[in-house]
Amino acid sequence: MALAGALAALFAIACSTSEGSERDSVQARPHILLITVDALRADAVYAGRPGVAPNLLRALDDGAWRAVGIAPSSETAPAVASLLTGLRPWQHQVLTGADPRLRAPVTTLAERLKDQGYRTVAFPGGYWSEAHRGFRQGFHDYWRTGRLTEMAEHLLNGSAEEPGATWFRWVHLNEPSPPFERPEDLSYLGPEAKTLRLPPLLTRGHLERFRSPQRPLPELQRRRFRALYDGAVHTVDKRIGRLLEALEESGEAERTLVVITSAHGEELGEHGQILHGNNLGRASLEVPLLILWPQDSAVSGAGPPPEPDGPVATRRRWATLVEAAGGFGTPGAAPSLHQPAAEGGILSELYDVEGVNRFSLLQGDLQLRRRVRLETGFEEALPFDGAAEGETPARPLLALERWLEDGSTLTLDDPDKARSLALDARRTWHRFIDIQRTPAQEKAVWGRQ
Repeated sequence: MALAGALAALFAIACSTSEGSERDSVQARPHILLITVDALRADAVYAGRPGVAPNLLRALDDGAWRAVGIAPSSETAPAVASLLTGLRPWQHQVLTGADPRLRAPVTTLAERLKDQGYRTVAFPGGYWSEAHRGFRQGFHDYWRTGRLTEMAEHLLNGSAEEPGATWFRWVHLNEPSPPFERPEDLSYLGPEAKTLRLPPLLTRGHLERFRSPQRPLPELQRRRFRALYDGAVHTVDKRIGRLLEALEESGEAERTLVVITSAHGEELGEHGQILHGNNLGRASLEVPLLILWPQDSAVSGAGPPPEPDGPVATRRRWATLVEAAGGFGTPGAAPSLHQPAAEGGILSELYDVEGVNRFSLLQGDLQLRRRVRLETGFEEALPFDGAAEGETPARPLLALERWLEDGSTLTLDDPDKARSLALDARRTWHRFIDIQRTPAQEKAVWGRQ
């Protein structure tokens, strides 16, 4: 069965068996506020400079459930699609940032919550969120605006539209991403503020020349980039703070489940590269994952998930929210944070970057990075093997690393362990995918749905 057809059948079965119990649930359901950002590193929140992210740290002090999240991709459009569906990139077929399309056979979080009686509203940002690209599936209202005041006002006045309605709001903030402007207040830098001599503006064009490992980022430039990146984190933290403040003023905070996370991380010189969408290194994948559970016991349901014993896949947030709303997870999607993690580890995917497909498998503190060069055009290559159908694939390049507690990585020379993890990566990639097809073949199948 083709990937698209299998997913459609699985979603149809799951919805038909759970619809009645979801609608008949007597448990009061929480409002849900999902805040996602574009390129927020985990260490910028959990181990960053003092004063950079005070609102997020305040949420942690207020008892937010926290974890280090692992992004499904380091490219924005595939990662956001995974956050909205609970699926991996190859499952939902938003594979690259070039002309991304989220197709109708895939069920989004908004669609599930809308079916459960939620009033669904989105405030997305980025070219990928244009209405024709499919990310608006399931939303009653879809506001493509970057004006935070309007977002906050909607949170304050949303209950007036449909008195008594239970709502789901999604806000996506494009920061922290270029261009980076030098903040007026540089106190977050401490003594470095006087020595770095930060430029007033750093555009993507300034940074693109250091995107290749062949042109390493000089240390002073790296420190300046990190300082301006932290300034952008401070800006997005302010915006998140204003949203949380608006929620408090609305009187609905105690019955609202709030999730804050990032689509992916950001490289600041690791692997000799910057920005994101280059590879699947640790800096590109580690993101904060915070959940503020409702304080109102009438809507808190099962309560917060168990404390994590390590990083968790951010895709698991999808089923977690559906369950909190009284629904059920879907076959093919990542399990909720209340359920055991999927066997095999956390798989991340990055397709068609300079003629290469990349995969990452994280098991505990071990990461296997698998790199396969495409021996034909991307559309005609089998995604995991890199060769055309019927051709013998080239041997992939494997890199094994241990993630250390200080945020760094240690390269390991253990070919047997690398091969073992490579087999686990293949099995994990094939979970819910019975046949490996080329992108062109998948497009043809999805087009018939």
